[in-house]
Amino acid sequence: MSEFERERLPSLAKEVVRRCRANPWKPSADTDSIESRIREKEFKRALLKKLILHLVQVEAAFGFLGHIL
Repeated sequence: MSEFERERLPSLAKEVVRRCRANPWKPSADTDSIESRIREKEFKRALLKKLILHLVQVEAAFGFLGHIL
């Protein structure tokens, strides 16, 4: 994971939480078409993958440190 991604990950996570808290049954101004809804889902899926990858890397780092200590 690049330094840019590590710096950007917390703000992207906040954005996903904000978007997920919005009422999914009431389309907002930027999700009024099928295409934009698909892009929204793809964005969330990609971000979730990055978050999971980051958590796995953090867990592996702590596991390695615990093994050394």
